[in-house]
This record gives sequence, structure tokens and C-alpha cells, in this order.
Amino acid sequence: HKMYNDQTFIQSAQGLLVREDGRIDDTVLDYLDDVGKEQAMDAIYQAFSSGQVTDRGDLADLTRAGLKYTGANPQANQMFKDIMSSDEYDVRVKWSALREMDDADDATTLQARLNLMQGIQASGDDATDKVVQMYTRQIEAKVNGEEFDMRKEMQSLGTDFWRNAFGRGENRDRGDRGSRGNNRGGTRRNQPTIVPAP
Repeated sequence: HKMYNDQTFIQSAQGLLVREDGRIDDTVLDYLDDVGKEQAMDAIYQAFSSGQVTDRGDLADLTRAGLKYTGANPQANQMFKDIMSSDEYDVRVKWSALREMDDADDATTLQARLNLMQGIQASGDDATDKVVQMYTRQIEAKVNGEEFDMRKEMQSLGTDFWRNAFGRGENRDRGDRGSRGNNRGGTRRNQPTIVPAP
């Protein structure tokens, strides 16, 4: 396993994280994620802020891998701030960033994360702001050792809220697919029923 933890090997892995086509190499990301700690964070943050990576899925993967270190690593903190304060990332990327925040049990880390979350400026986007508030309350509860019923909180926002928050820009595609499906169903219904021979 020496090679696995070898510094030069980690450095070359850092250079391979973003492929020439701007996509993330998952194998390299998994490796850095396993072995990494600070070196991984370095590569992840560079890839994330380089502007080369534009694929939403890739950005979400980088987000998850990097934000593990939030509260304990300045680059991870910066990455979290970048995501939450920028219009470049839609509510879905912000959502995956916020969901990572709960994933810690160390009191110091949680408190540091809470401070970061309390420092998020209101974005003016109602959906984003409500989600931020909800997750901030969740971390507050965790820091104070209180119960927090996330499901109830989500329900209290109402289905319209969630539909609007996550439906933007995608409704059209879904609608088309849906109606095409219905037509197909319609044609099938009008066909004579074929009774299988006994």
C-alpha cells in the first residue's frame, strides 16, 4: 500500500482529476477521496473553482467530496461559501452542499459549520433561503443536542414549494415525455383486445 499513500502518486492523481474534456475522472476522485484529506481537498477545490468543470453531476460529486471537510479545512469552508453565495449554482447544487453539513458528529466541526451557515447572506431567492434556514435550524438542534424533525419541516413548506424549487427548467421536458407516453397509451387502448388462445 506504500504507492497508495505516496506523495508523488497523490500529486499526479491531482493532475488527473479533471479530464481534458472538462469531465471529472471518477476513479481519481474516489482515490483522492479515500486517501486524501488535505491533499484531496486541494485538488478538489482547484477543480471546483477552475471553471473547467461545468457538468452538474460532476460539480455535485466534487461538492460532496470536498464539503466533508467543511468546518475543519479553510478550503472546504471557502468552497461552501462559494457555492452558497454564487448565482452560478442552482438550488440543487446548494441543496447537496447543505445536506453535507449535517454529516458530522464532532462538536467543534458542527459549531464551525453552523457559524458558516449563519453567515450565508440571503440570496433573494425564496426557495434557496428557506432551504438554508431549514438546514441551519437542523444543525443548531444538533449542536444543542435537540431533536429536529426534518421531514415535518419539509412538509410544512408544502408540495408547491418543492415543485417550484426543483421543477424549474425541467418541467417542459417532463411534460413532453409525459404527454407522449399518454398518447401511446391512448393508441393501445383503441386497438382491438386480443384474447390469447386457450
